[in-house]
Amino acid sequence: MKPKVSIIILNWNGWKDTIECLKSLYQIDYPNYEVIIVDNDSKDNSIKKISKMINKKNTYIIKNKKNYGFAKGNNIAISQILKKRKSKYILLLNNDVLVNKSFLSKLIECMESNKEIAISGPKIYFYDYKNQKNVINFAGGKINYLTGIVRHDGILKRDSLKYNQKKYTDYLEGSCMLIRSKIFNKIGLIDESYFTYWEDVDFCVRVSRWGYKLLFCPDSYIWHKVSASNKSSNKEYYMVKNKLKFMSKYSGGLRFNLFLLFTVL
Repeated sequence: MKPKVSIIILNWNGWKDTIECLKSLYQIDYPNYEVIIVDNDSKDNSIKKISKMINKKNTYIIKNKKNYGFAKGNNIAISQILKKRKSKYILLLNNDVLVNKSFLSKLIECMESNKEIAISGPKIYFYDYKNQKNVINFAGGKINYLTGIVRHDGILKRDSLKYNQKKYTDYLEGSCMLIRSKIFNKIGLIDESYFTYWEDVDFCVRVSRWGYKLLFCPDSYIWHKVSASNKSSNKEYYMVKNKLKFMSKYSGGLRFNLFLLFTVL
């Protein structure tokens, strides 16, 4: 039997995107998965809307009493999976994506090929970039610890053979990450102090520093609406705040002080 995968989808006032995501997810060719929708106290009647179309056999809803953000919202489901469901893999999936039919099968192939791989991620296209479906949003990523800049490889480029090679990467994009469940037992859950933004990069760095590998798998691909799942007016605040937190945590000392100096100037 194929290893079991628990797919976590976080919803916050976004039932239309979540339903579209689920419709694509229910068409995948991978046989052994379940879906856990975590609702972060939506006020748009999301639970009722989503409940009408879910596959009752393999889809469950967790209703949170407040908006816990990306990190804690996912951690609530992760903790439940680790205690009760015993899935080999956990997939974090944004509600504002559409998936290819074989995206999960291809990610599993990548993971099963090497036990040192802790996280794998797909090629991510923009959902609709100037009426084009083959414009890349993410094809691997690099972190500059001196400047705090994270760069998506291939961003805004049309897909080509250049972006069809598997490769190890500094981080994987949080909108779709397939993670070995045992990793959480070793290094802990997602850092909830980020609330939203940069927690995915932080988690990837922690995993890497434990000696595990992160693999970009281009045969797996999805389409991302990009930021549709986060309608918060505080987006820029969290982006800047959490970038500084990340830099302080991983750059430290002289490099971080220089970064702050040039940022102010």
